[in-house]
Amino acid sequence: MMQKDGSSTAAAATPVAHARGPRIELPCLKWIRAALIGLSFVLINACTGSGAASTVESQDPIDGNQAQDMQEIAPGDEILVVGATGSVGRLVVADALDAGYRVRALVRDRARAERLLPSQATLVVGDLTDPASLPALVGGIDGIVFTHGASGETAAREVNYGGVRNILFALDERPVRVAMMSAVGVTRPIDPDRRSSEPRGWKRRGERLLRASGMPYTIVRPGWFDYNAEDQQRMVFRQGDTEQTGTPQDGVIARRQIANVLVASLSSATANRKTLELVAERGSEQSDLDPLFAALEADADGALDGPRDQPNLPLSEEPEVFREDLRQIKR
Repeated sequence: MMQKDGSSTAAAATPVAHARGPRIELPCLKWIRAALIGLSFVLINACTGSGAASTVESQDPIDGNQAQDMQEIAPGDEILVVGATGSVGRLVVADALDAGYRVRALVRDRARAERLLPSQATLVVGDLTDPASLPALVGGIDGIVFTHGASGETAAREVNYGGVRNILFALDERPVRVAMMSAVGVTRPIDPDRRSSEPRGWKRRGERLLRASGMPYTIVRPGWFDYNAEDQQRMVFRQGDTEQTGTPQDGVIARRQIANVLVASLSSATANRKTLELVAERGSEQSDLDPLFAALEADADGALDGPRDQPNLPLSEEPEVFREDLRQIKR
């Protein structure tokens, strides 16, 4: 996604203003969660001396009835933010902390993250492209917000899609509440010769894998970041991904509003299994997003795409590596 200044989504870092405080130790998981078992590890904070050590414990898989209880989570629960030092991820971390969530930020560079993120967030260093490193990092979380993104064909496959894939498999079928940032125009048709390499296709495959996973989720496809005028503050939730010029004419939205919608979706039962395009139009910003979520059509059971999305990427023509991932995630 191009930004207002002409740069890509990997924008120059700007720290998020937030009250600073001592780095906190993760409290025990609440008794309402499934019984904890022995696997644990000490977060890298202790190794670097940047804060108190925190212990994260893995849980037994949750059955279908418990998955229903995970349709929304609440302040006090713990979420993992993937892409936490990105231009939207930083805002998600701050908003989630303000909302009362405990935040675990998945980062690659601890020193950079310490400059950019509030000290109340617990930093965990990991690599989305290294599946073996992830199970311990997701142990005990109640929700995930995906805001990561990288440019280029290889990164689209290994990071944008691979990060979603690897995190979902690392959860080992344990349901958590998921909010995913995708992109407006993600369903724009792709030349058949480029289906396995076009970055947009891998972004869409990340959406498809999440829908097939059985996790409770909300998928948000924002318009062009920060192209909105001062009087364009009224958020509009669309469906069908019908605007596909590849320009700001497809819709505009402020980064802070993207973060707000992602965080709000976690605690909204009306947002579960919804896919939406997020844009801003002229008018005042809404404070209550539940009516907007409630008005949306839910994704159909077993569907790979969102409501009214064009059926222009047949599963039979998808890369075999993705079809195999789909078979594995459905088991």
